Amino acid sequence: MAGLGAANPGPLNPSEVLDDSRTFAFRLFRALPDSLTGLRMLHLMARPPRLFWPKDIRIGLRMIESQSPGRQIPLWILRPRVSASRLPVVLNLHGGGHAIGAPQQDFGLLAQLTAQTPCVVVTPDYRLSLREPYPAALEDCADALRWVFGNAAEHGGDPDRLYVMGHSSGGGLAAALGLLSRNQAIPKLAGLLLIGAMLDDRTGLSANPDLSWNAERNTLAWRLYLRGIAASGIVPETAAPARTADLSSLPATFGVVGAADLFLQENASFFERLSQHGVPAPLAIVPHAYHGIEVLAPKSGAGDAMLAAIRTGFARMLELRPK
Repeated sequence: MAGLGAANPGPLNPSEVLDDSRTFAFRLFRALPDSLTGLRMLHLMARPPRLFWPKDIRIGLRMIESQSPGRQIPLWILRPRVSASRLPVVLNLHGGGHAIGAPQQDFGLLAQLTAQTPCVVVTPDYRLSLREPYPAALEDCADALRWVFGNAAEHGGDPDRLYVMGHSSGGGLAAALGLLSRNQAIPKLAGLLLIGAMLDDRTGLSANPDLSWNAERNTLAWRLYLRGIAASGIVPETAAPARTADLSSLPATFGVVGAADLFLQENASFFERLSQHGVPAPLAIVPHAYHGIEVLAPKSGAGDAMLAAIRTGFARMLELRPK
């Protein structure tokens, strides 16, 4: 596993995706059409039946009031079955290109992480861009964070140790919450963890034909997410955090990205700029790992390395204390 080296890692060789990572799930993911139909098919795969939920963790559902009148936001709350009170609290934001996905897709990983480092995890079922574009998802995530801050104690959490993590588009939303926290629009965060974060609407083609999440899907996903602001042509920083000019005073941010991920370059650039602005921002780049390998090929060599990097980043994030 490599740390953040040069800002420009350069084009990837197709051979960087190893044979043991080319699982049936990976091939199926790639075979679906790069269209709205393909996205909807992926969305159907995002909610595993309750039968397959992890058994070694408490999972509960809470409906909270949105700041948008007449709306409620479903929050899933995960916590160890046996634990001390005043645990750190993590807001987890699922991925899916802003268009698809569900909190349940992360339950397995979250169970692993909380077993290693006990904490309370809250993960919102935020609005998706297939129905409502930016800023709907971010508004829901901000509302969820405010609720967590005000109600963490009754679920065994410590509101003074509040963290946000996200994968893919969830990583972009986590970075956006970091910006809102810095600007005092939401409670103060102790740290962030961004996993293969989707940060930049300007990301284009890649030289690597083995991508799981490719440029065509990425372009479609950004078009759906930003369609509400298309007329102005001005993309807000909280929609695409890579566009943020001033990254100073953000919370310490840990990152993990695969070397065969379409988002490699935008993550490398973002984390380098965080460091330049004085923000502690270690980035782990996992060789041979494509986007979502920890789900599509978790038992492969690169998938195992990705999971190890996520576990390390998660544990290090929870060591942070608010400034």
